[in-house]
Amino acid sequence: MRRLGRAVLFGFVWFLILWQGACFVAGFIIGAQAGAEAGSAHEGARRGREAGQEFFGQYGVYFLLGAAALAAIGAATGILPWTRPRTLPPAAGSFPHYPPFYQQPPYQQPGPPPSHGPWPPQQPQASPPPVAPRTYNPIYRRPQPPSSPPEPGAAPGDPQHQAPRPPESPPQL
Repeated sequence: MRRLGRAVLFGFVWFLILWQGACFVAGFIIGAQAGAEAGSAHEGARRGREAGQEFFGQYGVYFLLGAAALAAIGAATGILPWTRPRTLPPAAGSFPHYPPFYQQPPYQQPGPPPSHGPWPPQQPQASPPPVAPRTYNPIYRRPQPPSSPPEPGAAPGDPQHQAPRPPESPPQL
């Protein structure tokens, strides 16, 4: 009985939605076609209103009966949303994969969760490769090509083991 009352209530709601939606779409099309021939917006609105009243005076009952029939059939068969019968969970032990419905799944049972180690498994961290110090600022100075190959055993950037640079000329004003 409860399902029947719910199906009737939502069947009526769907009747209103279908009827008003169909009337809106048809009225929009009829009014736009009639108002498109007018010279001004006021005249177009008047012609569209007259065409809509004439159309729905002649065919409005068919929209009403069609929406009522669609809503009644949809609600009776459960095709429309909110009119389907509710499904109950299967009884305990009726299917081998279902535990009794009063038993909580393991993830909802009280108590601490089982410990299986850290997740995701920790991988050993490799140290990042060493980064060579920058010898110049790329924004302000262009890199200078090496003037001579470094001597064997010389540390990079050691001023004692580098070839002398030519003197810089003073800036011209």
